[in-house]
Amino acid sequence: MSTLCSVAVEGTSVEGRRVVVVDDVVRSGGQLLAMTRILRVAGALVTDALCVLERPLGGRLLLDEHRVTLHPLLTEADLPTGKGAVS
Repeated sequence: MSTLCSVAVEGTSVEGRRVVVVDDVVRSGGQLLAMTRILRVAGALVTDALCVLERPLGGRLLLDEHRVTLHPLLTEADLPTGKGAVS
């Protein structure tokens, strides 16, 4: 395991374990992909990611390309629009 991984992955070893990465909002997917790469180098099996909100800015496609399935609680299409909507 590299020094970067031993610093980035604290606690119990993830080697050989299935790990799900979690983020609040996914836009481009870059942050989840970075976490996935670190965990995979440390030996984790990462195939799924969870998020509260998915914005349609390419994140799902990027994660799909790296064999990670995104599971959002909400998508931007689920948000209210018009007067009184939260942005």
